[in-house]
Amino acid sequence: MKHHDAPRLANELAHGLTADHADLHAAARRRHAGLAATTRWMAALAIAGVLPLAAAAHGGGAAAAATTAVFGAGCGAQDLDLRANSRSTVGNTNFGLVVEGVRATGVVGLLIGTSNETLAGRALPLDLAGLGHPGCALLVDPLEVRAVPARPGTMNFAAPIPEAEELMGLELHVQAFAFELATGELSLSAGLTVVIGA
Repeated sequence: MKHHDAPRLANELAHGLTADHADLHAAARRRHAGLAATTRWMAALAIAGVLPLAAAAHGGGAAAAATTAVFGAGCGAQDLDLRANSRSTVGNTNFGLVVEGVRATGVVGLLIGTSNETLAGRALPLDLAGLGHPGCALLVDPLEVRAVPARPGTMNFAAPIPEAEELMGLELHVQAFAFELATGELSLSAGLTVVIGA
């Protein structure tokens, strides 16, 4: 990235949203060690340049409907809208996530995890007022973060889903963010639950 602060920002958003950084890092390492059936999809996403997913172990294979559902509320000056571009079906190589309402400054990205209930033992949503962002809340446990330079309007994140039946039923929770490097202003979208299915 051209912005030298963007990697630092991504790391802080992923692992520094509570005072106990050590607990967060330890929890992330445990989850990373549990990777199983999601490996192939994670590799495909990494190749596509979006969301190097580190999802918790997933048994997979059970029949499930492909669904997406919005939860929680967004915040900040940038009115970010996060949605899927199509159904999250196994084998949908055109699947992706779309972030609308982006301004042409700073960085924009996605927080992704497998829980929207707890973060390192703490309940979600997590109020970010103590970090200087009143009215904002973290809605997902961010196992991984992808941050890229912002462009005005709409940004598309390709996330092709391979023809891998073991991904059936995998549930992921995503939240988009935008960060103004000059002012430190943070904007967050509502959360989006994505279930991979038929």
